[in-house]
Amino acid sequence: MHKALAFCSNIVLNCCIETRRVILKNIVDNYSFKTLQNDIEWGQYLAGLFEGDGCYNPKNGISISFHLRDLEDALKLATNFGYGNIYRITNKKAIEWKISNKAGVIKFISLIDGNLRTLHKINQNKINQIKATSSRFNFTFMQISPNISPINNTWWLSGFSDADSSFVIQVPQSRGEVRLLYKFNNSLKDLDILNQLSKQFGGNVYTRTHPNGDLSYYWSSNYSLDGIKAVYSYFDKYPLQSNKLQDFLIWREALNVILKNEHKTESGRNLCIQLRDKLKVLRN
Repeated sequence: MHKALAFCSNIVLNCCIETRRVILKNIVDNYSFKTLQNDIEWGQYLAGLFEGDGCYNPKNGISISFHLRDLEDALKLATNFGYGNIYRITNKKAIEWKISNKAGVIKFISLIDGNLRTLHKINQNKINQIKATSSRFNFTFMQISPNISPINNTWWLSGFSDADSSFVIQVPQSRGEVRLLYKFNNSLKDLDILNQLSKQFGGNVYTRTHPNGDLSYYWSSNYSLDGIKAVYSYFDKYPLQSNKLQDFLIWREALNVILKNEHKTESGRNLCIQLRDKLKVLRN
């Protein structure tokens, strides 16, 4: 393990683990965690993770960023994958999983090949493949168009959400309805994947025009109970593999309150406020 990472593990990680243990008491006790079992599942998940917050460099290989609180899970992911090291990003609450070993890079690329869903990343990999012929990696990438299979029957969204998503509990002060949201935090250059999400889960796609004229797109679920239940059903079947799973489990507790129609009671509303505040603590 990298020396800087060892220091981070001993001090920051232990503090984070203890904080999560207190917050998540009685929430995760009965949860049966499901891990990636085979190359098909690994390929789908890693494709989503890579498209969410990953990049390839012909000189340095694969790099995927995580929040510092995901250190323990990033270590497990790298260990289970069999290649790469975890490094602290200087002056940021972030770490990155770097795969610079030739066998590791080729394994990663071969697994995600055919599972990518954004044309931007596919074209990027095609360019990288050309560059790789003159580097030490020299991999083959066959995919030419986005995977458009039903998004609710693949681990892709789990990986993408581990990289870039939020589970939100809203409790208006005006005593309006308790609301739940699931959304992506960063913009995408590909509209197709957001349209797939809207088709599966409902919600809205937003467009932002940047000063240079470029467009980027955002997606968020809507407040409909059917859409939120569809989000829950997906992540119950394809669990998140990072600490974001804990966010989801807290969010799920709020959903259970709503499904029982208890959010309209004083005690149910107060419970949703407590759950919302727990999410805020976990994100810090």
